[in-house]
Parts: sequence; C-alpha cells; structure tokens
Amino acid sequence: MPTLMRMDPLALDPGAVRVAVGVPAQIQPDPRRQNLKLSITRSDGLRRDLVLHLRPTSDSPPTSEAENRFHVFGLDSRAIDVARNLQDELRRAKAAGVRGHVTWKVDGAACATTPLPAGPVRFDLFLRAREGGEWIYALANADARAMLDPGEKLEDYISTCGSAAEPR
Repeated sequence: MPTLMRMDPLALDPGAVRVAVGVPAQIQPDPRRQNLKLSITRSDGLRRDLVLHLRPTSDSPPTSEAENRFHVFGLDSRAIDVARNLQDELRRAKAAGVRGHVTWKVDGAACATTPLPAGPVRFDLFLRAREGGEWIYALANADARAMLDPGEKLEDYISTCGSAAEPR
C-alpha cells in the first residue's frame, strides 16, 4: 500500500495530482476556494510557501467505508505550470547537493445546507499522485474542529449556504 512518506514530489505529474475530500452530505465545498498549500524548506536556508488553486474534476472518487460524500479536485492550469517550474527548481537544487523537504496542506471553504453539529465534524482526505494510480489515505475520519488553530472557528470556513456570510 502506498504511503505519503514514500511519495517523491519530483516524480509525480502535477497535471495528474488529485485530492479527494470526503465530507458529510450537508457540506458543499466552494469550488472557487480550494487550495493546495506547499511549504518548501531547503538545507541552504531557502524557504518558500506556495498556494496552488484546485479545481473540481470528474475523476472517480476513492472507494471508502466512510459515509461522507467525496469531492475530487485537481490543480488548475496555472498551478500545474507553477508546480512543474518548482519541480525543475528542486531538481537543480538536488543536483547541486541541496537537500530539503516539502509539506502540504489542503485548505478550502465550504457552506453547509443545515447547521453544523456542536461536536465533531468528520472528514476524509485522499491524495492520488498519478493518473490511474492508487488513492492514498491522508486523513481518515478526522475531526475538522480538532484541527483548527487556537481562536479559529469552523464557521469561519463553513458558513450557511445562501447566507450573506457564504464564502465567495
């Protein structure tokens, strides 16, 4: 079974990268506000943070025992170009003996058709690194509330659908 720890960011095709987010049926991700955030740290001290926009795709979602509804996203055309340029930069650095690592985070906004429960709001997150490749479980049955930074509220990310506060 593939794992995220063994995934080589230089070997994947940015055009084939897919992110699948499984959320309760009442939650609708805003397709305009889904992002893949990358943090690159190199041994020469260089650090870069990038935000790559995701767009909905028609790809089949992963098979899961979760009761959540899955939404599949891929990098938009500009993000694909940025990612490919980044890969080239990292390959040059690696050839020059510079080491480093990449961390990633999926960040997005959504709305809910009914009020969110006061308790846990469970979700699943999968990543696929190549066309036809296997889906890799990144987070299983995670509680969105438990992942917030101190002072953040889930309602800052998930508003009521149709409200004036709905993410734009």
